[in-house]
Amino acid sequence: MVTLCLFTVHGAAFAALKTTGSVRRRARALARRWAVPEAVLLALFMMATQIHRPCLPAFVVPSLGVAALLVVAGTGEPTREGRAFALSALAVATVVTGCFLALFPDVLPSSTGPDRSLTVAGAAAGPYTLRILTWVAAFGAPVVIAYQAWRYWVFRRRIGCARKAPTPAPIPAPAEDVPDRPGPLHRSGEEDAPRA
Repeated sequence: MVTLCLFTVHGAAFAALKTTGSVRRRARALARRWAVPEAVLLALFMMATQIHRPCLPAFVVPSLGVAALLVVAGTGEPTREGRAFALSALAVATVVTGCFLALFPDVLPSSTGPDRSLTVAGAAAGPYTLRILTWVAAFGAPVVIAYQAWRYWVFRRRIGCARKAPTPAPIPAPAEDVPDRPGPLHRSGEEDAPRA
């Protein structure tokens, strides 16, 4: 529930930052409305974490996230949507960091016994794998960063639905008077007379 509400606030802040019109107003209101309940949920989550796994840094770091969410609740002006998005991103980062600090040195605690938990040392890859991954990251990370920068540049403007006046149906042009052309059985100059 904590992460659901947190990412609802973060997504609404992003939607308010990148849209216009009624979507922007509704997203900004949603982010402000959910920020305070999320701050309360995050504070309760921090206290429950401290009871289960006491760690002072795991309490202090998410406290910054709670403060950031309370500031998001107060950012109602359209000029502060970037600040609201940055603060909600900070709240996400502090929650992840706080969980990591509370679990350290475990990565995945065991429910059967602490000696069976997966630790950081046990989850680490071997030296050869780390060497290969370092080379992959050295060449892959700049490509990913360049792509993300390009994508952000392409989609840098706000989007929205522009209401256009309905276009009237086209009025058909008047038919031109075209002289009758004689058909294959019609001779010009002769009148159609009934045959006997």
